[in-house]
Amino acid sequence: MRACSLVVAVALCAGGCSADIRSEGANESGSDPKGGAAPGPGISPPANSTSGAGAPPPMASPLDGCSVDITPVSPPTFTDLPSGPGRSLRVQAVVTGVEAGAPLAWQWLVRFGEGAGTPVPTSPAGNVAAVEFALDKPGRYYITVAVNAPRGSCSAQRIAAAGESGPRLASFRVRITPPSSMPLPLPVQDQTLQVLGGKPADVRLVLHEGIKVTLDPQDQTGTRSVPSYVRLSPSGSTLVVEGHTARAPFLATVLSPLLYDVLFVPDGPIAPILHAQQTASALMVLPLRLPPGTAVAGRVTDATGAAVTDARVVLRAGALTSTVGQSDGAGSFELRVREGMFSAVVSAPPGLGLPDAQVGVRPGIAVKPGAAALAASFQWRALPTGRLGVIVRGSDGLTPAAGARVRIDLDPPLNNVGTLTVRDNGGAPTTLIATGTLRATALCDAFGMVDFPRLPRGRYRVMVTPPDRDTAAALTTLTADLTAADVPALAAPLGRRARVTGVLGPGDAAVGAVVYAQDAEGDLGRATVSAVVKAGGAFALDLDPGRRQRLWVDPGITRSLGRLLLGAITAPAEGLTLPERALPSGLAFTGSVTTERQGVVAGAVLQVFCEGTGPECLDPTIPLAEGVTSGNGGFALTVPDPGVR
Repeated sequence: MRACSLVVAVALCAGGCSADIRSEGANESGSDPKGGAAPGPGISPPANSTSGAGAPPPMASPLDGCSVDITPVSPPTFTDLPSGPGRSLRVQAVVTGVEAGAPLAWQWLVRFGEGAGTPVPTSPAGNVAAVEFALDKPGRYYITVAVNAPRGSCSAQRIAAAGESGPRLASFRVRITPPSSMPLPLPVQDQTLQVLGGKPADVRLVLHEGIKVTLDPQDQTGTRSVPSYVRLSPSGSTLVVEGHTARAPFLATVLSPLLYDVLFVPDGPIAPILHAQQTASALMVLPLRLPPGTAVAGRVTDATGAAVTDARVVLRAGALTSTVGQSDGAGSFELRVREGMFSAVVSAPPGLGLPDAQVGVRPGIAVKPGAAALAASFQWRALPTGRLGVIVRGSDGLTPAAGARVRIDLDPPLNNVGTLTVRDNGGAPTTLIATGTLRATALCDAFGMVDFPRLPRGRYRVMVTPPDRDTAAALTTLTADLTAADVPALAAPLGRRARVTGVLGPGDAAVGAVVYAQDAEGDLGRATVSAVVKAGGAFALDLDPGRRQRLWVDPGITRSLGRLLLGAITAPAEGLTLPERALPSGLAFTGSVTTERQGVVAGAVLQVFCEGTGPECLDPTIPLAEGVTSGNGGFALTVPDPGVR
């Protein structure tokens, strides 16, 4: 069984952080969140140059592939900004899809409300430019940036919203994990608290007693236990308790006000089952006899009708899946599934040049209540294949990158790669068209080479992760087009990491703090990068250019300061200098943990998380403060002060 434990922030974020600061306000502006869209209604591209003396040439025709990405730098958000005398917003724009080294003419315009736009001067560096403008009063600020290149132009718009100055109200989620030695049935539980900027919080956290439940799934006769994976999760919470009944029944403590989803996944040929939205009382009398479910049997064949061995077929409806059907030497498979509407995935065995086939939940596969069996068959279409070879060299461009990891993804997916035919109890067949995806990974040999000899023809995204020993090399992404011809020797020289520098103040207040950067795209499992803040507050991180990174600062437990979420950035190849930032003031968060019977709870683990989607909550899974209650149940933590806006 798994419960929460005291862990450092970097470990919690290693699996990927979920919030994305760039998405804020995108729908309000009517522009593409990635930039590149024309200015929205009522916004005209600025007519005057702001990057030098004189007027720029007229805006050229739109340039295919050109896009502009506008991101907030300081503060790192476009929403809930502070306004008033001395308040300002600094934003950065990066243009992509233009010829390297081409001269660019930048034009920035900022319009408040329905007023006239004001050109804002900038000093661009290559394909990156930044501006800063005043937020004198509350309201909406429309930011337009347009870029002229020799062969065309592109533009983008964002909206910044500023509010009245005053104390901020912030919500925190406190997760309390009681010690296992407690005699009372106290489950791990979350409580939400609100604090006001500048006002220390002193609270009494009362743990509610739970109800103990025992879950021991049985076969349909009720005569023997069925070893099963069990997952118990309260609705609307990230808390999950899980275990396995192979050696003993599943034991858990639940809270009566909550509703729980219970998933059973048996080890044998019995369909998984999901009981959703169960009260604590319902869990006490939950039906634990597991009938085998509806049998789905059929064949998997190639375009000629020949059997495909070792294909795997799975049906899925949200968290509920079927068992896995694996085709034998005759292409035959069988699986078990519960009633509902399901999508399907047919995974191809490697080496045959076949993509994985997917059928969506709409129209999907209907398994009716009480259905004894379904007949299903899948046949791949005849798909032309090609060869892709990749040659990886180190960041010096010469040394073979032995041990580099190459991953390829079919991008975009292929349409109509095969058909899934389903027949219910001898009725009329239903034919569903499948789309095709493919992902493959291989390690480079001693010569830095890897070969994919048989792939469905199409376009592939090629991502190369450097070998661990090459700490200077960066993730490299390329495109391989196999639609018309083979690509036997795609050259993939590894680029170099980009240096991102910054200063955390004031003065030496942040010395010894640790700055973390996590690849926000999370598709290659790249390790988190960290740097210790040096004298004067300076830090430097070497990051993969062109990849979204989320940055945060941990001041350490010895300081009365809050963890700072720096925001999300995309480092250009030539590096980036971030504007100076100050660590936020810490807000005292003290109190005690007791039970409903007034007994103190010593040794309870407390973790404090942010709530919401604003700039102060980039990722609600990163603990902003952690601690353990003392012998008298007391605690003293420091959380980021929401301050004023």
